[in-house]
Amino acid sequence: MTPEALRHLGAALHDQGQWAAAWNTLRQALAIEPDNTDALVDAADALRGPGRAREAVPLYERALSLSPQRVEARNNLGNAFSGTGQYADAVSCYRLALGLKPGDAQVVCNLGNASTTWAICCATGATSGGSRQSMRSDRARSQACRKPLHLGNVLFELRQIDEEWPLPPALALQA
Repeated sequence: MTPEALRHLGAALHDQGQWAAAWNTLRQALAIEPDNTDALVDAADALRGPGRAREAVPLYERALSLSPQRVEARNNLGNAFSGTGQYADAVSCYRLALGLKPGDAQVVCNLGNASTTWAICCATGATSGGSRQSMRSDRARSQACRKPLHLGNVLFELRQIDEEWPLPPALALQA
């Protein structure tokens, strides 16, 4: 099978939730063509799906070293960082993605999620790997990012994910 056929098969397996089979298939594609950025991103996605986000990070970083303008890879790297509790790194990834594609609703939504969680961690003194349960109970302490978070979710649900809208000042000013 060609690397492209293996990549498509791996992506299809991923879409069906067959994470291990997807990962194994995408590893085969990468063994043949190690610099295939599409296969790198798909393989990282296959790892991130079943909670192996930490293992996905180097694959996303490799894809971005080969193709730094890939918004999807940068967004998904942010998702991997969020999945490992590295919210500051996630926020940085989302900001870079927005620099490449301003107003991307999915990235803004992810930025809102990560910023809110990061702010709650800072406000409560929780470590970046704090439990989601304890952070949820303190969510009211951080209101700055809720509006863009909800707007991003609405745009996602309306399938208007490509719609552009200005980044709210609350997110634009955060460091």
